[in-house]
Amino acid sequence: MPRLKEGFSPLDLVALVAVWFCISLAGPLVVFSGAEPTACAFWRLALSSVMLLPLVIRSVGRFTVLSTLAGVALGIHFVSWMNSIPLIGVALSTAIVTTYPLILAGAEWLAREPPSAKGVLGLVVAVGALVLANLSVEALDVGGVFMASVGAFAAAAYFFISRLVRRADVPTVRHALLANTVAASVAAVFGVVSGTDLFPESVRAWVSFVALAALPMLCGHGLMIYLMKKMRASTVTSVAAAEPIGAGLIAWAFLGEPLSLELLILLIAVWVGVTLVIREEVMENG
Repeated sequence: MPRLKEGFSPLDLVALVAVWFCISLAGPLVVFSGAEPTACAFWRLALSSVMLLPLVIRSVGRFTVLSTLAGVALGIHFVSWMNSIPLIGVALSTAIVTTYPLILAGAEWLAREPPSAKGVLGLVVAVGALVLANLSVEALDVGGVFMASVGAFAAAAYFFISRLVRRADVPTVRHALLANTVAASVAAVFGVVSGTDLFPESVRAWVSFVALAALPMLCGHGLMIYLMKKMRASTVTSVAAAEPIGAGLIAWAFLGEPLSLELLILLIAVWVGVTLVIREEVMENG
C-alpha cells in the first residue's frame, strides 16, 4: 500500500495542488487585464514585494547576493514570458515556458542531486507532450516562441538558486522579498527602455495586477519556494508543467481562446507525467 515518505505530510500535497491552481491564473490574468505585458510583470512583482514587506524584519544576510541573482532571473522570466503571450496565446506560451522543470532536472544532475529514473521519465513524458502540443499549433510566431523559451531558462535559474537559499534555512519571505524587489526593478527598467505604459488607467488592469501579485506570485511561487526545503526543485516545479492545462481551460472558458481536443489530450498527458514525478518523490510502497 503506497504511503507518504518520512518528512512529508498530506498538507504538502494540498500545497502542490494550490500551487497549480494559483499559477494557472497568471496567463489568463495578463490577457484579462488589457494592460501591456511588461506592466503586468512589473506590478506583479512590485505589489508582491509590498505585500511581503510587513512580514520581514531583518535582511537576507549573507545570502543577499544569491537572492539578488535569483531576482534578476525572475525579472527576465516574467518580462520574456508575458511579452510572448500576445504573440502566441496563453496555452502555447505557458506550455513553452513551463518546460523549465526539465531544465532544472539537468542542472540538478550536474550539481550531483539527480532525480530518480522514474522522476526523469515523468518529466520527459510531461515535456514531450508539451513539445507535441507546440507542434500541433499552426503558424507559430518565432519571436513569441523565442521569448517564452528565454522565460523558461530564466525560471530554471531562479528556482535553482532559490533551492540553494532555502536549503540554507533562509526564510521564504526574506528571500522572496529581495528577489521580487530586484525582479520588479528589472521589469521597470525594461518598461522604461521599451516605452511601456506602466500606469494604465483601467480599473480592470489594477484589479488584475493585485490578483497577479497575491495569487500566482505569493501563493503560487511562494509555496513553491517554501516546499523546496524538503523537495528537489525539479519536483516542486514539475507542477508548473501542468499549468497549461489550467491556464488553457481558463482562457478557453472566460477569454474565448481556442482549445482543440488534440491539444487538451496532450496537456492531460503532461499531467500524467507530473503526477509520476511527484509520486516518485513523496510516496513509497508499503
